[in-house]
Amino acid sequence: AHEKLLARFELPGESIVGVYSCKLVEKRVSGQLAVMKEHMGFYGRFFGSKVVVVRHKLKVVGVSSKGDLQLVLVDTGNAALTFSFKNADVRDRALVLLQSFTGMLSAMS
Repeated sequence: AHEKLLARFELPGESIVGVYSCKLVEKRVSGQLAVMKEHMGFYGRFFGSKVVVVRHKLKVVGVSSKGDLQLVLVDTGNAALTFSFKNADVRDRALVLLQSFTGMLSAMS
């Protein structure tokens, strides 16, 4: 079901664990946040141009909630990506998955 999205990230052999509709606040672009086995990625379109952001999990140093509907992901270059969700439930599910992905929580079985 996620083959198209995976192709957009150009990560052959990767598999998607969870996908969440959200907005990448810094770019003001709506799209999909995908959590994969080894990467996280965001794909969206803005007036016909593609916005693709990919980070390897080893490059993600922090994931935290911000307000009711946002989460902030910080990478090793100290760059922050803020994602805004339509409701807190979706944000919380994405947050838990990203935290387990980065090893900040004990891995969920």
